[in-house]
Amino acid sequence: MADPQQARYTKHLRIQATTAATDGNLACPFCDRRIFHQADQLFDHVDLEHPSKVQEAGLNPRGGTARFRKLLQEKAINKA
Repeated sequence: MADPQQARYTKHLRIQATTAATDGNLACPFCDRRIFHQADQLFDHVDLEHPSKVQEAGLNPRGGTARFRKLLQEKAINKA
């Protein structure tokens, strides 16, 4: 029988590995010197602070949230 604590530890390590791969230093692609450590923080910032720039870029945060987040994250990584 598996140790419950070991199972939780293993699950945590898996989550940590995927989070580390997707999060990090994400620079806002629309303003200078704004760095975020999580993709959700970047998404919220861009959604609130730069709605007109998002529309100009042809991105739709409401219509395709997962696609928008992925594109935003790629832009942020390329800028950083």
